[in-house]
Amino acid sequence: MKLDKSKKYVFAVSGGPDSMALLDMGVKEGYTFVVCHVNYHKRDNSYYEMLGVQEYCKKNNIDCYVLNESYSYKGNFQSFARNYRYDFFIKVVNENNLDGIVCAHQKDDLIETYLMQKAKNLDVSYFGLNYESSYKGIKVFRPLLDFSKKDLIEYCKANNVRYFIDESNLSKDYTRNKFRHEVLSCMSEDEMNNIIEEIKSLNEKKKNIFNVVVKLIDNKLFEIEKYNNLDVEEKFMFLRLWLNKHVGNMKYSKKFLEEMDLIIKSNKNSELKLGDYKFVKSYKVCEIVGITDKTYSFVIKSNSLVQNEFFKVLTNGRKIDGISVKDDEWPLTIRNYQEGDSIKLRFGTKKLNRWFIDKKIPVHIRKTWPVVLNNKNEIIMVPGIGADIYHSTIKPTIFVVKC
Repeated sequence: MKLDKSKKYVFAVSGGPDSMALLDMGVKEGYTFVVCHVNYHKRDNSYYEMLGVQEYCKKNNIDCYVLNESYSYKGNFQSFARNYRYDFFIKVVNENNLDGIVCAHQKDDLIETYLMQKAKNLDVSYFGLNYESSYKGIKVFRPLLDFSKKDLIEYCKANNVRYFIDESNLSKDYTRNKFRHEVLSCMSEDEMNNIIEEIKSLNEKKKNIFNVVVKLIDNKLFEIEKYNNLDVEEKFMFLRLWLNKHVGNMKYSKKFLEEMDLIIKSNKNSELKLGDYKFVKSYKVCEIVGITDKTYSFVIKSNSLVQNEFFKVLTNGRKIDGISVKDDEWPLTIRNYQEGDSIKLRFGTKKLNRWFIDKKIPVHIRKTWPVVLNNKNEIIMVPGIGADIYHSTIKPTIFVVKC
């Protein structure tokens, strides 16, 4: 068993042969750890399993923390139970200043997990089980992945380690148990080893793809042309890593990533809500932006210098940013663009939205683009794009520049 002996751990011990073998190996190999056990009160044996774990720990002077409380849950019990016990483990890790959690997952669990991933056609970041992962920022170690269930049962028998059999594992009510009894139990040793090699090969491929795309995820914005240079697998891993970095570490299904890929490939500008963020595809780029659009409105009483994060008012500048304002049109209002805004041009009234489209202004940028209104609430200018029919001039009196 390979763990850092300078570190201190929580050993997760259920009382089954896997975790009792882990516990006994930990004692014999001189690791520093405490034990955590959870009693779910779901089976007749659960009380005796708890006593068995406590008895072993007492005999070997190991601190044993037991979660033995009433609880309630909704939905899938297996999913609830996993979060319930791992949150307990983390509590013990933090209270005792420990370095991580050690679990007794073994080779059979590794293969079962992989076969379930394959059956569900999941696009995962890692196939099977990794030796080291994390849960809510705490490291989780699985040092028994090279041992089979049979190996660990034989270890317990050879070392006179008492263990309990979880009768719920004999049931076929759970998907994992169906794989265990209907698929894994029928495999030869050679077949299992072949699957292990297949898992290693796939994960090596994943690692190589990761090394390609991880360099591209730092910015919230990416160019579609560069995205299109990636192959399909690289695209999906890029999207997953990019979303995890800039939106949050969540599970993104293969179907969701395929839908996002279609949005990127389409010729339309699109937005997709992602919790507190939005994915925005606009012309040649895609970007993650905050879901709350900034709005602003400033009253400008005279032709004086003004500057903020959205625009600046100057006394000189480019012709396209300049207009001539009559004395009876003050004060001006400068605010962000709003749906329905329009401006009067030589050939008629034009919706600003259409003007933005013609100029290929990205959707998310339009929403904070400044527009200038006179005191009659008429839009007389859009900085950087143009002025209405009455204010375009070769002798501007004011310049408004978008920041």
